[in-house]
Amino acid sequence: MSSLEGNTSLLDIERQVDQLYEQADLFAKSALADKVFSPAQANLLHSNESIKPEHLFGMAEAQRPLVVAFFGGTGVGKSTLLNRFAEQSVARTGIERPTSREVTIFVHRSVEIKQLPKDFPLDKVNIRQHQDETKRQVMWVDMPDIDSVETENLEIVRDWVPYIDVLLYVVSPERYRDDRGWQFLLDQGYKHAWLFVINQWDQGDEKVSQDFDALLQQAGFEQPLMYRTDCLSAQQGKTNGDDFDELTENLLSLADKHIINELDRRGTWNRVQALQSVLQQQAEFIGKPESFELLEDSHARAWAQTSLDLQQHFELPIQRAAMKFSQPSLSLFERFKSSKKASELPEGTTDDSDSVWDSRGETMLQSVLDKLILDADNLGLSLEQLKEGLNDVRLEIEEKMNQTMQAGLQQGLANPGNRLHRLIHKVFGALTTLLPVLALSWIAYRVISIFYTGEGSLYLGANFAIHSCLLTVVAWLIPYLLHKKMQPSVQKAAKKGLENGLSEGLSYLEVKIDSILSKNKQLQLGFLNTATGLIKASASIRPMEHSISDTKLTRMLQKNVALRG
Repeated sequence: MSSLEGNTSLLDIERQVDQLYEQADLFAKSALADKVFSPAQANLLHSNESIKPEHLFGMAEAQRPLVVAFFGGTGVGKSTLLNRFAEQSVARTGIERPTSREVTIFVHRSVEIKQLPKDFPLDKVNIRQHQDETKRQVMWVDMPDIDSVETENLEIVRDWVPYIDVLLYVVSPERYRDDRGWQFLLDQGYKHAWLFVINQWDQGDEKVSQDFDALLQQAGFEQPLMYRTDCLSAQQGKTNGDDFDELTENLLSLADKHIINELDRRGTWNRVQALQSVLQQQAEFIGKPESFELLEDSHARAWAQTSLDLQQHFELPIQRAAMKFSQPSLSLFERFKSSKKASELPEGTTDDSDSVWDSRGETMLQSVLDKLILDADNLGLSLEQLKEGLNDVRLEIEEKMNQTMQAGLQQGLANPGNRLHRLIHKVFGALTTLLPVLALSWIAYRVISIFYTGEGSLYLGANFAIHSCLLTVVAWLIPYLLHKKMQPSVQKAAKKGLENGLSEGLSYLEVKIDSILSKNKQLQLGFLNTATGLIKASASIRPMEHSISDTKLTRMLQKNVALRG
């Protein structure tokens, strides 16, 4: 494979990775907008994961320089070491340094820096140019102290690190076990090539070197390239044990096109791995498809039990409320006052004296919603969108249950009993009027007919009057008594209406909760399918198949992060 073909292939891979990052970013933003992701989960894919060292110089740069950064704690001599590399005073040291947040760049004047880290102020960058052709292919960056009490320092370092090819980890014999710098190495080690320098070596010994080497091997560097330097050697003529010349030679040898391509290729593969890792975490955060089925089944059982418990709980309160309607009928005046009072209530409200729904019922329904959230959490499902939907249900429980129970009561009182019962009652009611009228009509007919026949003296006597009265009373009394007997019970009608209202309210809430669960399921499964598709797409990307041939570069890379073809 020619060099041109290799570069073209690598550029194609980088374009694919850039497109995947854009898609993953849109996916995370959409999931955040729909409350499937929390802000922390949506921001797992940090923007600096898409940053590459060549971004500092722009895409038009034919061959960018190797970007080398000095990384370490306070007082280890990073700036002094940079001055020694530059063979001039580039970085201000000690009390001369105006701020620990300053970044110093030492670069050949032919190299144009077209982009700094996002929102990084120009007044915090000290750019020093040189004309030394032997150092043309290296850009040196002196970063702030990683262990400074200034928390802004760590943010500056994190902003700059994605632009770096080689991190020169500088320690001193007294501070080679720095916790913050060491943790940063463990977190970022696989993303960069590393060289290790024990500076101020005139104060160290072999035990320090051996211990530091053992620490690096534990961190994944099998044969770390470690150098011992003394920044005063050039001034005082000390050369014993000073590896500065070897370090300089190694850094300059790394600054060729082949090594930079190797580092770019490794960076591309690291970006793919980082994307896969984030997408896996986000997919796990959404949950497994079978978990949604388990959640629905669990809620169905819990709701059925809660509905039964609520019906049992309200059995006595409903009975007590219905007993109010077993009292004697109100007078006409009292009925008028009652209807007038009801008409004065605002529309959509009910008389609190007729309210049966209580705090116990509210607590039972709130508990079943709490259980739903807890079950979803235990099943590893995203909760934000589900919580928001259920909060709307929580707010309307009391109002809805009062409304449906009052409506059920009114409907029950308006139509007590069943249709046949009401029909028979109406028939007997009509007979209480019809039969007496018929009886009176028959009596009148007999009186008139007897009068015309002249037999009145024989029939229109006391016996006729008594029999006529008895006939009229019987014609009225029997249907009246049957009418009263067949009158639907208002108490039973009230009880049935309240029970129907309770069932209707629970059915309404059940349908709404099921709708929320269904919507949440479809939404999250959609995002899960998107995440799965992005994971498959990223897994299909493989950097060009060849191994790193440079032995020194291999020793600069953390193990277990080998490139795969």
